[in-house]
Amino acid sequence: MEFKGFFTLQTPADLLIKLHRDFERVQESPVHPYPAFDFFITAEHLLDWKYPCRANKSERTALRAATPLLAITSHIASGAKHFRVEDKRHTSVEGHHFAEFGIEFPLSFPISFEPSSLVIELGDCSLDGYDKEISVVELAQLVLEYWDGVFTGGPV
Repeated sequence: MEFKGFFTLQTPADLLIKLHRDFERVQESPVHPYPAFDFFITAEHLLDWKYPCRANKSERTALRAATPLLAITSHIASGAKHFRVEDKRHTSVEGHHFAEFGIEFPLSFPISFEPSSLVIELGDCSLDGYDKEISVVELAQLVLEYWDGVFTGGPV
């Protein structure tokens, strides 16, 4: 018997539904890495599900090379999945950090703040409208819009 999918996740469209649910969790907890991890791992594997098997490897590789969002997603997912990115093809992300709410006026006492968001520091990939940093929520929104466009035939 062929092993295909994962329980009720059987098609690329099923995985897109999961991506939407993962995005909701990212929005609900913008400073928690677990939903972000789940979102980017799912988004990376959506490409594998949409263009499956070894026969489509060159198409997946070409899409990642031509689409900055896919390259960034792949770099994040690979780094998250393998703990450390060592593959030389991953150059789209330089790092990540927690952003904190800033204070605009001088304070004379020590104060600490809770993080306000997770931020991705972009490497050699550029995204229109963004300098070198993008919040995980904003990046996830762009990735979700990309995949929605792929499945609906809309703009990607």
